[in-house]
Amino acid sequence: MMLLCCCWGMGAGVVGADAVDEAHARNARLPDYAALHRLIADETVPMMWLFVGDSITHGCLHTHGGRSFAEHWMELVKWELRTPRGARRTNDIVINAGVSGETAGGFLSQAEWRLKQFRAQVVFINFGINDGSRCKALESFRGDLQQIVTMVREQGAIPVLQTPSLTLAGEAYRPDYAGVVREVAAAHGVLLVDHSAAWCDYASASPQCAPQELMNDNLHPNALGHRLMAQTLARSLGISPPNSRTLTLPPRQAE
Repeated sequence: MMLLCCCWGMGAGVVGADAVDEAHARNARLPDYAALHRLIADETVPMMWLFVGDSITHGCLHTHGGRSFAEHWMELVKWELRTPRGARRTNDIVINAGVSGETAGGFLSQAEWRLKQFRAQVVFINFGINDGSRCKALESFRGDLQQIVTMVREQGAIPVLQTPSLTLAGEAYRPDYAGVVREVAAAHGVLLVDHSAAWCDYASASPQCAPQELMNDNLHPNALGHRLMAQTLARSLGISPPNSRTLTLPPRQAE
């Protein structure tokens, strides 16, 4: 089977190599990784990619007209990506069902509309920012994520869990919610995209706080932050076409 991973170096525009390479190596050992790449390799069978989450997935307001990471994903899979036979996956559909202000529990109450009506092959799950802000008990958050993963699998789809990105304030409780996402992914053999760890690498001078250049306010990434999220998503799943303009970040300014 030909996988669609491309080798990335440590040059300009590629960040968080240690964290993202580690996530990719972990994912590549899972059955869902091989299943995902088998689906992608066959351009004759269209795929539906579904994003569920909060305002960061929704991508409203804070990009100031720039693309959200879900929109970057559409550009990546429907245009930049080529199958082993050299074809584009232009018949794929990317749906963004993210809702500003949502929590994992709130999503569950709306799952019939936001999840079950679709026949997605892959579901990207990104919660934790609002769960943390509202002091959702960690065990309750864990239970909500486990229920979402179960629902996705019951539909025959591949779940992809994502840790929340960092905040400007770097609140002390934030890593606990990212930790729960990692634990659920490990316990259930789920593909993991660790935005939190990748952002820690990017912000090496203050690894618990998001760099100002990536943020529009304390919680919400700006357009550059969303581009970093798209890059982390793609590299963690081994879907990084050579010379991708979508996944290339501008060089960082010297501090």
